[in-house]
Amino acid sequence: MVSSEGATREVHSVFAAAFPDGDVTLLSNDDVLFPISSSTLSRASPWFRTMLGLPQNSPETSGVESVIPVSESSEVLLGLLSMISSISLPTLDNVDSIEPLLHAAEKYEMTMPIAIIRIALRTLVDKSPIRVYDMACRMSWEEEAKAAASCTLRMDILSENTATELARLEGPHLMKLLMLHERRRKLVAAALADPNLFNAGNKFGRRCCDELEDHTDWWALKVAWLTKPWNFVCLGREGDETTAVPSEVELMLEGKCPKCSRNFYQKTCTLETLRGVARSLPQTIEWP
Repeated sequence: MVSSEGATREVHSVFAAAFPDGDVTLLSNDDVLFPISSSTLSRASPWFRTMLGLPQNSPETSGVESVIPVSESSEVLLGLLSMISSISLPTLDNVDSIEPLLHAAEKYEMTMPIAIIRIALRTLVDKSPIRVYDMACRMSWEEEAKAAASCTLRMDILSENTATELARLEGPHLMKLLMLHERRRKLVAAALADPNLFNAGNKFGRRCCDELEDHTDWWALKVAWLTKPWNFVCLGREGDETTAVPSEVELMLEGKCPKCSRNFYQKTCTLETLRGVARSLPQTIEWP
């Protein structure tokens, strides 16, 4: 423990052991000291290289260990410095721990931690698509941003659960994401109303056994697909014909005349057309 100006500061044991002769010490915002060598910092960070290359304040400071206060917490510093010192990799399995690490790595221009974090983000796209999308857009990572945007198609993007995450997005990034969802919604509406694609449900006044055909389930399907489009993303997976068909689709496909039991819809053809509509929709944002 080190006492300075009435405050008790803890020297991190891992770095005290790894850098017993460290000539620079970083001080976290929660008063933990991280001794490290200036050569390690300079090699990993152009930001620190420039700062450490500046002239000392006075001749008396020459050769004296430097204590540099930084704005990051000890948790963030531990992860960041562990990566550049080849001590260990921090746990990178959730966006809450990754985001402050990425901000610090970007601030100090540490390319190696940034590259590691980028790889880790790819494993979290399914788990936290909006947060990953946010970080990827800010870093101009096209592949990760597009993958995350695609994953949001399985979500109710405007639900209360996503409001906080959406509020974090910068305006242009938010608009790209919302426009993707809105474009898909409009294209679905146009396709489902097209009698050339779906003849049976969109031809009014069709009769069977001298009675009007009941296409209530077709209209229920249209409403469901337009109000909850995330439930039908599974139909658009190329080459995946084994995924369970949504209940609204199954119910519609069973429509038949109550008197002669004639099917209103050709099941295989109608289902494949629905799959074709889903596959034709834009799958991710436009870039840039």
